[in-house]
Amino acid sequence: MSHRARKREEELSHSPKEFTVAERARWLAELSKALDEADALAVKLGIPHMHSPEAAELCARLAAARAQVKGLRLSRPEEVSGENGPKWSDHSIWPKRTGEAAS
Repeated sequence: MSHRARKREEELSHSPKEFTVAERARWLAELSKALDEADALAVKLGIPHMHSPEAAELCARLAAARAQVKGLRLSRPEEVSGENGPKWSDHSIWPKRTGEAAS
């Protein structure tokens, strides 16, 4: 794993209270931008109009992620629980933290 990837993983593994307000705002803005790009790509590919379970699941996951980010943006950092991450990220397609096997 590269130094940059390790540093990013360390940043993401900190609890929200360890981030400064500016870091948290920047991270949420970056995440929001990435979700905007994912939405735009999905529309360009016609995914919202496909009639398959996978397309519906992808659209639902994007909507859930956007709702989660919106909730985080509207909440105060001290109101965020000590969870390691949002529920939608706990899925077998996402890489596990060091020492955990993907299911």
